[in-house]
Amino acid sequence: MLIFSSFPTVMQSLTTPKAYIVTQGPRENTLEDFWRMVWQQKIKLIVMLTKTFDFIKVMCVQYWPAQVGLTDTYTTVKVELMREEQLANFIIRTFKIYKIGQQEYREVVQFHYTEWASHSNPFSISLLEFRRRIKIWTKNNLSPADGPTIVHCRLKNNCQTFSLLVIHIDVSHIDVSHIDVSHIDVSHIDVSHIDVSHIDVSHIDVSHIDVSHIDVSHIDVSHIDVSHIDVSHIDVSHIDVSQKLKNVIRQDNVKSRLLMSFDDGAGRSGVYLAVDANLELNEEDGQFNIYGYLKKMRQARKELIEKLDQYKFVYDTLQEFLVSGQCYFPVSELSQRLKQKSMKVDGNKNEYQIEFEGYVRPREYLVSEWPLRSTISDLWSLVYDHDVTSIVVLCNPSPNDSGYTHHWEYIVTEWPTEFTIGDFWSLVFDYDCCGVVVLCDPPTSPAFPPFWPDKQKSVKYGPVFTVDHVSHQHFQNIKTWILKISKKIIAPHRKIFTSSGTAPKVKSIVSLTELMAGIKAEPKTCQLFQLLCWPQGHKVPTSTNALVELMNMVERWRQRMGHGPVLVLSQDGMNRTGVYCGANACIEQVIQHGEVDVFQAIKTVRLHRPQMVNNITEYKYCYDVVLHYVLHFLQKEMAHK
Repeated sequence: MLIFSSFPTVMQSLTTPKAYIVTQGPRENTLEDFWRMVWQQKIKLIVMLTKTFDFIKVMCVQYWPAQVGLTDTYTTVKVELMREEQLANFIIRTFKIYKIGQQEYREVVQFHYTEWASHSNPFSISLLEFRRRIKIWTKNNLSPADGPTIVHCRLKNNCQTFSLLVIHIDVSHIDVSHIDVSHIDVSHIDVSHIDVSHIDVSHIDVSHIDVSHIDVSHIDVSHIDVSHIDVSHIDVSHIDVSQKLKNVIRQDNVKSRLLMSFDDGAGRSGVYLAVDANLELNEEDGQFNIYGYLKKMRQARKELIEKLDQYKFVYDTLQEFLVSGQCYFPVSELSQRLKQKSMKVDGNKNEYQIEFEGYVRPREYLVSEWPLRSTISDLWSLVYDHDVTSIVVLCNPSPNDSGYTHHWEYIVTEWPTEFTIGDFWSLVFDYDCCGVVVLCDPPTSPAFPPFWPDKQKSVKYGPVFTVDHVSHQHFQNIKTWILKISKKIIAPHRKIFTSSGTAPKVKSIVSLTELMAGIKAEPKTCQLFQLLCWPQGHKVPTSTNALVELMNMVERWRQRMGHGPVLVLSQDGMNRTGVYCGANACIEQVIQHGEVDVFQAIKTVRLHRPQMVNNITEYKYCYDVVLHYVLHFLQKEMAHK
């Protein structure tokens, strides 16, 4: 039996031979081949580096069941989706696969990185966290008897189709007397683990083969049992095997390998392989060999790491690993670690200050107003003359911030002015925000006008939006309002009437065409939370318990409403918001995985808006919030359970 694979590539790391199988994502007509390869190669880990859809483009066929508990059948392999764990940048799925006609089943785990946009690179810290989670799983679940790891991303429209072809050849009449094998060098072939005891070749005739020039001195065949092989009657003289031998995949019992699937079997997988292999080498020998491994990868498959920016990204990611180090620790060590961080270890500085000044130090800024058409060239001259590396635009809300379990978890913005209140509610409505968190309580003034109905039943903001007061509930340090947001008729003069002269009923589903024609959209409900114990001029709240309770209230509401994004605002959209987003992400990590990593949480927040958490007081306070949650909330919940 010969096994031919036209697309996957077996790759080794810098420390482990045959560690990965690199392939493109499966197509509709290769789903069966993909799962058959998973079964035959004893795969237990799949790393997927692409989305299934990018806007309207199919990036990879979904080769697993749509929901937890469902089972799909792919010719001879049945696949059941057992579990699915959602994190901010990736999803962990656990499958149970069966071979039809056999009682044996196996568990396969897929790590699916979902935030690698087309024509770009992800955040280094996100990819490192993805790789760290994979290593934790492999350490606890893989054994030397398991198969390789598959690494893949999207399918490619014009690339060669992946196939795994199994051919049964009848060679009983083949004459091999004319085959010249004098120049074949087999000295490097290790066949010590090959079991051929069940091969019946009793009719093979090899009496005419001249093998006098073959050097087999380096072949170790001490463990091969060929006592049952009779090859006296096989004639294979008419077979030209000079090209066919290049396509044969040699199978042996190897250490656990990774099946990587990606777009066309190239760029993204090459990035991940280079990062993973060099980190493995660094763990063993304390060094990197980026260029050497790139050459090794491209010898096996020339498209691995396709672009210069991908190659540079490998260096940036490894540098991020060296700079950040290992900042996480088990939640059980939290109290002890905080005591150590408070002790002065470097002159007059403690570990909090060293972390903040070394890794989270605020950048220097040049502040400029939005340029006019006549001053655009002056703006770019300023950028060039001062070696500016990034430009932060503060006219619009910041990009959505990631939490720990959801990528689009927060939208951070500032208190709206009287001219932007309509835009604020448009932001809430259009982005389906389930909640609004207000972290300040400034006195009413033209700079800080009220933007929600406190006591009035209904207030109209601009020509489009009306906010209705549904109910409210006030506590000592927290106030909450449930509000209904209605998007009014866009063109009031364009009213549509029926033939009887009555206005039509509002439909439950409204298209963009109907909106532009003047039909009212379906109203939406959100809850507004306001924290009252953070006075003006204070860097942190006066009550940590109130802040943690606020986070719990928001999370309960999000779960009730279906996990929409939460809009978080302060007076300037920078101070206070970073503490809320960063500390909340840390609490989610404590709940999900029992770990604390304040440094990475704050660094992730600052990637989206660098002005957040720009002082040591806020940074240290994030640790205090996590400690308070563990002592007063987590332990009570565990005791209750």
